[in-house]
Amino acid sequence: ILSFGSGGTSVEIMKDSALALPPLNRHLAIDLIERTKVSKMLFKFRNMPPANREALLDVLLRVSSMACELPWIQEMDINPLIVDENGATAVDARIRVDYPKLTSGPYEHLAIHP
Repeated sequence: ILSFGSGGTSVEIMKDSALALPPLNRHLAIDLIERTKVSKMLFKFRNMPPANREALLDVLLRVSSMACELPWIQEMDINPLIVDENGATAVDARIRVDYPKLTSGPYEHLAIHP
């Protein structure tokens, strides 16, 4: 399951997150972002330039690919992911892995198959 939303301590207070099952495509990644309140902060506001949405989409699509292609990843947490007009930067990340289990196919670990 992929989760996207506001980070830090505000995620627990604001309860602003959306969930999606991998694999994501561009349309599903945009929908995941737009289902959150924090998505409004990505647009130009007063004297602040808009965030680089393409960089954010790229991160979501790459994380989705990792979830599909690397079944030994059990958990991944990127918090915070700072997105500004210049791109996206993962300030802190944590990945928990487990030994791969033998399966009959490359995507057997997914809830839905590509």
